[in-house]
Amino acid sequence: MARGKRQDVWEFFGELLKERREAAGLSRGDLGGRVFVSGGHIGLFEQGIRKPQLDVAKRIDEILQTGGIFERTWRKLMEFADQPPTGYTETSFSGTLLDGSAVVKRARRAYDPLRVAALSPEAPLKPIESAAEDFRRCASTT
Repeated sequence: MARGKRQDVWEFFGELLKERREAAGLSRGDLGGRVFVSGGHIGLFEQGIRKPQLDVAKRIDEILQTGGIFERTWRKLMEFADQPPTGYTETSFSGTLLDGSAVVKRARRAYDPLRVAALSPEAPLKPIESAAEDFRRCASTT
């Protein structure tokens, strides 16, 4: 997706946010305070200039009682097959949306070796099951 089209999609997110915020009778500062960002950030989200983090979109849903529309919209905006790559990193304290091609490439280079080295979900079970079987055999002979 061309950069302009992608921007249009985030502007839609912002327009929806502004509409729902105003319908709830909240100022930008009021909503920002409740979702733990500044009112200025809410304004940037509404203008499509800045993209909220997933956890912020979820809190917006909670405050505006939208039934998850902002989380679903946020996730949907990450799924365009013809747009430049995006990524999302998360720590125990915050999450970050990566939407610049160069940044996403750097993140992939950093994370790909970890994914290659990581065990499949089934792999740790094999030694555990083997140890359990050995234990059962030993226990039954004593």
